[in-house]
Amino acid sequence: MEVQNNNIQGRRASSEPAIDLTRPNREIVRKAVEEGQSKEDKLDISPAAAELAKQAQTDELRAEAHRKAKVEELRSAYFESRLNSPERIAKAAQAILRGDKPENE
Repeated sequence: MEVQNNNIQGRRASSEPAIDLTRPNREIVRKAVEEGQSKEDKLDISPAAAELAKQAQTDELRAEAHRKAKVEELRSAYFESRLNSPERIAKAAQAILRGDKPENE
């Protein structure tokens, strides 16, 4: 069987521009990007979801405040050399011997 090398579109003259097959897709993408940039993105949520988000922020602020207070307490205990008291050492040793997880004080 013989393969024929026939160009269906025919030969173009060297002065003709090349066919750009991706131009329509590029134009569609460009238009979509322009439309996306021109519109303001807005997300509508229910009042219950807004309340949950507000509660989550409040909880996060409380947790952060608690963490800062704990860090300050441990910092002051460190500078006052109160972290390794005999009571704390004995408590930690007992926890290790029992196989308990260490407590975060």
